[in-house]
Amino acid sequence: MDYQQLANGALLDTRPADEKAKDFLTGELYGAPADLVWLDYEQWKLQPENIKMLEVLEVQNQANSYSCMANAGSLAEAIDNWSEEKIYKRMSARSIYPFRRNNPALGMWSDDLGNIICNRGVVFEALLPSEGKDEAGMNDLKDFLPSYEVLAKIYKAKNYLWIDRNVDAVASILAKNKAAIITVLFGNGEWAQQVPVVNDGIPTPYGHGICALPNAFFMYKGKKAIMIQDSWGVDTGLRGRRIITEDWFIKNRVTSSIWFENLSNIAVLNETLQKPKYVFKRWLSLGMIGNDVAQLQRCLGYLKDAQGFLFPLAQEPTGYYGGITRNAVKRYQTMKALPVTGNVDQQTIVALNSDFV
Repeated sequence: MDYQQLANGALLDTRPADEKAKDFLTGELYGAPADLVWLDYEQWKLQPENIKMLEVLEVQNQANSYSCMANAGSLAEAIDNWSEEKIYKRMSARSIYPFRRNNPALGMWSDDLGNIICNRGVVFEALLPSEGKDEAGMNDLKDFLPSYEVLAKIYKAKNYLWIDRNVDAVASILAKNKAAIITVLFGNGEWAQQVPVVNDGIPTPYGHGICALPNAFFMYKGKKAIMIQDSWGVDTGLRGRRIITEDWFIKNRVTSSIWFENLSNIAVLNETLQKPKYVFKRWLSLGMIGNDVAQLQRCLGYLKDAQGFLFPLAQEPTGYYGGITRNAVKRYQTMKALPVTGNVDQQTIVALNSDFV
């Protein structure tokens, strides 16, 4: 593997702060990471469900392309589909990569990957082969039939959420039987081994996208760790996988992490909720934290529009006004024929109090 080809595989997120503030954050729904049982690696790899997972999941080979992010995303979607249908069907990275917003430039951003999978979807590898293709081959869509547009939508995700860049937060998602797409920075001599190491003080020009596997968290030689799957073929690492210790998180080599969640399904239990009652008195907006915001989330989680519940109540509301809350407020304002701002302004306060006092 030529390290130079990875220089632009996973691009750093350079969006302005006001755009990042609109992101859907895992913590906005689930709060702090859950307490988990961290088995020792030797115990973990003997669990029947983990043996089966490693046998089932196919290892991709991106060859001489910059498509690591698309490969990681297609694997995550295949894992989600496997969890639902109990049959593993490999998904095509080539149904993702050519649609990146920086095409024909190299590599992808995490938010671009998330948006493509949620808006366009993916198709099966058997329909649009991506294995072993170079950059030109990955960008070639001559065999992308019009019917694939329809098929891709069947296998698109509903939403993607950002995960805090620490090993506990990522492991909490993996414990939901979900995969996570992680981006890392590394330098020469750090990555191409079964357990990549972090060497302080060296240049880190290489950006890489990888897929953390469901339930694959454990203790490795006294450190918390996760197992990831690369897209470099089965002849690298642990037959195409690697163990990433908490050092990569602690030393800020993990630059982003996302996962896919069907937010509309989280709120099925909202059917049993009693209608909340609350008097809203102050304006609320992106970035605010407090009981007012928690009450807003509870009220929005009680209401439905054509898309479903406005706010997905996964548990007790967290009281953080992030991108998910902002989106829910916009939907409420649309329902009420109010100016759609995403902020709880005076007109929105009047409407909320009419509904919930």
